[in-house]
Amino acid sequence: MPAAVLTAGAAAGKHAGRSLRPVLLAAATLLMLILVGLPVLAILLYALFPHINEWSLTAPFSALLTNLTDPALIGATLNSLRLSLAVTLLSALIALPLAFRRAQMGVRAGRIWDALLLVPFLIPPYIGALSWMQLLQTNGFSEQLLGFNLTGFLYSFPGIVAVMALHLFPMIYFPTSRAFAVIGSRYSDVARVFGGAPLQIFARIHLPMILPTLLSGGLIVFVLSIEEFGTPEILGNRFGFRVIVTAIHEKFSDWPIDLPGASVLSMILILLAFGAFHLHQRLAQRFSTAVENQSLIRPSGAPCLRQALIDLLLFGTAVSLAVLLPLLTIALSALQDTLSGGLALSNMSLRHISALFAPDSATAG
Repeated sequence: MPAAVLTAGAAAGKHAGRSLRPVLLAAATLLMLILVGLPVLAILLYALFPHINEWSLTAPFSALLTNLTDPALIGATLNSLRLSLAVTLLSALIALPLAFRRAQMGVRAGRIWDALLLVPFLIPPYIGALSWMQLLQTNGFSEQLLGFNLTGFLYSFPGIVAVMALHLFPMIYFPTSRAFAVIGSRYSDVARVFGGAPLQIFARIHLPMILPTLLSGGLIVFVLSIEEFGTPEILGNRFGFRVIVTAIHEKFSDWPIDLPGASVLSMILILLAFGAFHLHQRLAQRFSTAVENQSLIRPSGAPCLRQALIDLLLFGTAVSLAVLLPLLTIALSALQDTLSGGLALSNMSLRHISALFAPDSATAG
């Protein structure tokens, strides 16, 4: 009798779960339509009907023709694509060796490096770009302390790419390191038995097997790069580098406000994101792989001294550039009484920090 009751209860639970699925699916669809569909619909209507805010459908498609034939818009679109592709490529080049070594690292050391590489996500891109400006520009911290500046590099296309990649490469590092851990060392061990060189094993075994994960991380970095405003705005304006997002900001900030034009540019961004997603889907299907007996392989034993030093140099360089230098620059900027006073003990003060906790501060309460 108890067994029959349990069986009936389990069957009733499964039936209830199946009956709830359509309801949950409908609720999720409705939520997505509200959160995503309505804003996209508003952008589309403004792009197609410039006077829709006046409840008028006059002059349809006029904003499309005006903006799509603008040479400056074509240049901004090409700049956005060039910047996003370059940031994605550099992020992958930074993340791949780190992820490969992380999969072969001990649990404790790996967790420490993982925690440190999470810090770039806590720094807003705009603040990160400001910190690199304060560090590398003329009369910046590097010139005050070491006698040199990298203004020419910072305010250039490679400089923007480097600053953005140092912020976004963890998006590729974390999933790719897990993919390397799932693969383990059994395939490379077999390849070494048959005389495979380390670089050959990585290029012909490991890289193809983690390629779908690499493509997924690259897609996220590409989309985040193409919609990034802070870094192109604060660094690109210094040498006339214009992207779609900064062009949208100009249409919102310069009088007269051009909502239809900004909507057209937004539609281009949406189409580029969908195009990147479609390309990612096709490439992921083409290079899809399967690993037998999937499980995270934890390396056993301590690494040799040579490999430990290589790991320390590799991860230490990445953490120094992506975490320590921006944070140290932000902290020194916060401690300066005036930025023009430079790095001097007489110019160090807690005045700005204590002002945050003042009763009349905007951050109080």
